[in-house]
Amino acid sequence: MNKLDPELLLAGVYFLMLKGEIIYVGQSEKLLFRISNDEHKKKEFDDVRYITAKIFYWMDDYYFRRYFEQRCIHRFKPKYNNETDKDKYVSLNNFLMRRHLFNQNGNYVDVISNNLGDFSKTNTYKTPSKKTKFGNSFLNHFSKKGKLTRLPNVDDTKYPNKGYDQFFRDLKIGKEDKIYLDGEGAFHQLVDINFNEEKKKKRQKFQRSFKPFTKKMHN
Repeated sequence: MNKLDPELLLAGVYFLMLKGEIIYVGQSEKLLFRISNDEHKKKEFDDVRYITAKIFYWMDDYYFRRYFEQRCIHRFKPKYNNETDKDKYVSLNNFLMRRHLFNQNGNYVDVISNNLGDFSKTNTYKTPSKKTKFGNSFLNHFSKKGKLTRLPNVDDTKYPNKGYDQFFRDLKIGKEDKIYLDGEGAFHQLVDINFNEEKKKKRQKFQRSFKPFTKKMHN
C-alpha cells in the first residue's frame, strides 16, 4: 500500500488482505484515517486494497458507500467482520426504496436492512415486522420538547396519513424489477455526494416533519 496515494484521502471501501484473502471490509469518508486506526493493529494483514470515489462517484454518499460495504461483507464473509453482517443480504431495490423513504424522514427507516420491506401474508401493514418501521400503522414521534405523539402512517384510519408516502406498499423490489423516479432510473437520482455521516445523524436527530416527495418512485 502506498500511503502517499491521494486516493486514500477520498471516501471509499477498503479490504484488508492476508495472503491474497480478504480478511476485513470497511468503509470511511477518508480511507487513510480509518485504515491507520488502532483497531486494525490487532489484525494480521499484509496488503490493503480499496475502491474510492475516484472510480465510483457515489462513494461520497454515506448510505451508498455503506450499502456497497455491506454487499462486500456478505459476498466475501471476511474473518474479522461481524457474523451478523456476513449473513445480511440487502437487495439493491430494497436499498433504493429505503434510501428514498429516508429522504422523506430519517427517523424510522433502517436503510441498510435485510428485511425485504414487502407486505406478504406474514408481514402486512396491520401486523408489520418490527424491522419494517415505516410499515407501522402508527409511528411514534417526539416533538422538539420531547413530547411523544403518534402519527398515522396509513390512510385507512379515521385520521389522515401524516407519515410516509404509501408507494412502498405496491412497489415491486425483486431482482428482476426495475425502479424509477418519474420515469428515470432511481439509482443515480438518489445519490447525494454531499450526504455524509454527520448529516445523517443531524437529520435523524432534528428532522420532525415528513417532507413531501417531489418525485414519485414506481416500477
